Formats: sequence, C-alpha cells, structure tokens
Amino acid sequence: MDFYDQKVIKVATAPALAMEYYPISVTSSNPSIVSADFDDYDNTILLHSGYISGTATISVSVNGKTAVCQVTVQTKEIPPSGEEDI
Repeated sequence: MDFYDQKVIKVATAPALAMEYYPISVTSSNPSIVSADFDDYDNTILLHSGYISGTATISVSVNGKTAVCQVTVQTKEIPPSGEEDI
C-alpha cells in the first residue's frame, strides 16, 4: 500500500452464513501503519494506511478461527526532476 491509501478486502467464510451467526473480529498489529475495520453491511475489511512506512499484520477471527495477512506500506518512488513519465 502507499501512504494515505485505502484498500478493500472481501471476506468469505465456509459455511457462507457463518458471518450471520458469529461475530467477526478484525485487528491490526500496528494501527499507526495500517488500521483495519470490518464493514458488516458489505462483509468487507477496510484498510487505511497512514504516513508511516512499515509492515502490519491484519488478523480476522470468526468463531475461534483466525486468518492473518501481512500488509506493507511504502512510499512511491518519485522520479528526479526532468525525468517524469508523461
């Protein structure tokens, strides 16, 4: 992810109706790098990055089962003046 970026991750469970019966917990190991919020209307996880480079682990738990993923935030490389892509 880039600084001040937002990504959406679709959540799917097996069985598909598990999200209707069990609460879903979403956490970030480092919210200052990437915060994570669950949108139960769309069954999506919203990731928001700040202005700090680094890596955070996003954990999603449903009924005692947990899935994790690593998210890395880094700067975009800006070409030196005069070498910009057009």
